[in-house]
Amino acid sequence: MKKLISDLPLYSNYTLYINDPCQDYAIKRASQGIYTFDWYDVHRINNRINMYEIWSKPSDPLKLNSLSSEILKIIGEIRFPIRFSDFERIDVFKYFKCAIDFC
Repeated sequence: MKKLISDLPLYSNYTLYINDPCQDYAIKRASQGIYTFDWYDVHRINNRINMYEIWSKPSDPLKLNSLSSEILKIIGEIRFPIRFSDFERIDVFKYFKCAIDFC
């Protein structure tokens, strides 16, 4: 799957929200039309927000109908109950059932 995603074409402009040593990853994904979010609390000692924060946002988001049948088969019925374009932060505990004890 990683190779299939990596091989998607670069076509979109993007906005980069957080400068990071690994920002090439976020830039590439956004250029492919994919939103990227990251858990920056891992770097915080204080003021943790317990949410994923937008890292990069494509100007022209990828549409499911543009994906190959091979990718669509792998992702199957995976669906998120949100539109990534509507969020700068995502509280995963609000939208997804946690499978471990600390939730």
